[in-house]
Amino acid sequence: MAREPVARRLPLDERIAMARDALRDFQVYPIRHRISLVAPLDVDESACQIIKRLTDYRNAVIEGSTAGDTEFERTCHAFNDTRQELRDRMRADLDSLR
Repeated sequence: MAREPVARRLPLDERIAMARDALRDFQVYPIRHRISLVAPLDVDESACQIIKRLTDYRNAVIEGSTAGDTEFERTCHAFNDTRQELRDRMRADLDSLR
């Protein structure tokens, strides 16, 4: 018999705290704010989108989604796609400075 994923065994309040702490511990919002101050508009817009996708991903985990679940996979792919878009825009901006 398959064991239930760890995320589903944790109490909801503990999952929420872990997810909230992860965003804080990795300084997601301060980094986003710094980007908004110095980056071109298209990079700033992508940075806003990455926060939204990361929050969607976090919320899916909080709700108990795990690898293989439809919602988990959807939010994970959306986050990765948006991260690649941000990366591409940042590289294009850096290339324009050469």
